[in-house]
Amino acid sequence: MRSARLTALLFTLLALPFRAVAAEQVVIVPDRQIQAQIERTWKASTTGDRQQAFVGLSKLQEYARKDEVHFIRQLFYYYCRHDGDEERAFFSSFVVPRMLVLRPGKVAEALTPFLGALEKRIRQSAESWLRHLVEGRRCEICETKEFSPYRGLISRDNPPEPLVAYLYRRSPSAAVLLMREVFSEESGQWREVLWAEHVIRTAAWEMQNKFHGKSRYPEMAIQELEKLARHEQWWVRLYAVHLLVRYRWLHSSAAIHRLQDDPHPLVRETLARFEKILRRQGKLPLRDSD
Repeated sequence: MRSARLTALLFTLLALPFRAVAAEQVVIVPDRQIQAQIERTWKASTTGDRQQAFVGLSKLQEYARKDEVHFIRQLFYYYCRHDGDEERAFFSSFVVPRMLVLRPGKVAEALTPFLGALEKRIRQSAESWLRHLVEGRRCEICETKEFSPYRGLISRDNPPEPLVAYLYRRSPSAAVLLMREVFSEESGQWREVLWAEHVIRTAAWEMQNKFHGKSRYPEMAIQELEKLARHEQWWVRLYAVHLLVRYRWLHSSAAIHRLQDDPHPLVRETLARFEKILRRQGKLPLRDSD
């Protein structure tokens, strides 16, 4: 069974394109020299031959210096090819990247196209690599700098939707800050977004700590959510969708109806993806299947 899965995955890697955006395709073609060198280095590391292991890492470093993006994709191919082999997976996704000090920006450039891959397993693997090699542990504290390696990959004219969707799933607050940098949002309009976030976070704190009895912040938060849902920038409205899902108490039928009919497809698709959660939160009518 495992052999059959590996064969099927390898066929997918070789035969099927990974779609980053609708008009763009990226395919990893295995580089025999690099693949063989990764395998030799892994074997040396498992047999305890430290000298050969360091020699192997030095050769891999040469490949990385020559074309870092190409090398990272080859390493990712090796990882996917050996699906289910925990030792090889750890070696290729953790040991080699850290020993060679692969640059986060290059890892992001190499792997973000696979966030839109046809194969679910490839998408999940790409997300895992990005979390650990680009963002590390910083993502949980919502700092702008954690997403800085992605900055050069997002353009105003044609931002890659799989990457944008991924960043909002990881950290909506950090994602909306990054998008503000990309779109150079005017300070006046951006202050409205900052104020809305402040009000909603304050209301959330009061709700969590049961200080909301006489506070106006929960009511104000709903009003600010509705403003975000009407914002002229689609990436701000996408932020509103994630706020709706994150805070169970934050409910506005007007905001939901507006977002359901949003002109931007990513906003509509994201809301539809969270539909079952919103129904369970009581923000949409329940269906029999729920």
